[in-house]
Amino acid sequence: MNFPRTLTRYVLTETLVYTGLGVLALGAILIGQNLLRQLLDLVPLGVTAGDAAAVTVDLALMMAGYVLPVGLLFGTLAGLGRLASDREILAMRALGVGRSMLLIPLLPAALLVAAGTAVLLDEAQPLGRRHIRAVVAGLASSGGFIQAAGFTDLDRGGHRTIFADKREGRILEGVLLSDRSDAARPFVVAAERGEFKLDSESGLAALILERGDVHFEGEPGEKGSQRIAFRRLNYEIDLSSMIGGGVERYTAPDFTTSEIRDILHHFDEQGEAPEEMRVRERGPYEREIARRSALPGAAVVLVLLAIPLATRVSSSARSVGLMLCIGLSVLYYASLSAATVLIAQTDTPARVAMWAPNLVFGLAALGLWLRRDVPR
Repeated sequence: MNFPRTLTRYVLTETLVYTGLGVLALGAILIGQNLLRQLLDLVPLGVTAGDAAAVTVDLALMMAGYVLPVGLLFGTLAGLGRLASDREILAMRALGVGRSMLLIPLLPAALLVAAGTAVLLDEAQPLGRRHIRAVVAGLASSGGFIQAAGFTDLDRGGHRTIFADKREGRILEGVLLSDRSDAARPFVVAAERGEFKLDSESGLAALILERGDVHFEGEPGEKGSQRIAFRRLNYEIDLSSMIGGGVERYTAPDFTTSEIRDILHHFDEQGEAPEEMRVRERGPYEREIARRSALPGAAVVLVLLAIPLATRVSSSARSVGLMLCIGLSVLYYASLSAATVLIAQTDTPARVAMWAPNLVFGLAALGLWLRRDVPR
């Protein structure tokens, strides 16, 4: 029997089972929360089941870069913790298997997760964000949120409402529009026909109404109202609150890593951002590329930290592993958030600040590995 190979397979199997459970549980939580938030924005735009499914896939790809390192951390803590609580780690030591032997199966797994995380952050996450924006743009530009034979609010406050007898694509028939955004001068528009158009870059829409009347209610204390007939009327609708601002003007997280490098190269050559960029400062692009370079390291440093912690567990392995996983994950990602704030408020280089959590957690792991009172 090849003992090292058998041990590797045994430890890896035990760890991967819990890793899978951790990935599924954490992924369901993160995707569910983000999907609910997205649907709250998309439902007023007339989202379909197909659109919801596409957004769910996009969110899964976007969240995977955060879920995989934490899932492997939980798998390492819970898997090795279970072996330690059942005295199997003690039995391995009695057979001359040191704790460093656990690196044989777990370090390659951590490196593989780190590589996968890097790919997800470089490509899948920004492309997922852009696809969600495209879904939003498609829904908004079609005017599908305006339902036929029903009243539709055009803002979150319900101050502007539209009714249409019929709708075929962007064309509306029998339009009745109520605008009470200005309490001092509310009015109602009735038109035979209307066409919906959206500027997806700015989030501003225009409802081009034909052959109708505008009825202004009388001033407070006055009687009667004012009626103005029109042949053509452009009514502007600000949908930015419903679609999260312009949907085609990307920020730094929306670009792939290669695109960000091109933008930074343009800064180096021209001293400013490309003309079409929404974000004109260099800092956000440097922070984003530094974040993507540092975050994959979480898989490695967290596993190196988890091995000595897990092998000290004496009982309640799964519950202890879960608590340690939550604590370490919160500390790590909170430190990344603190690094982002530090970069924004000081002159600290982005790469130095973003890599600091990896360095701190790596030193903590080294300290645990070197402790003499922990069996090696």
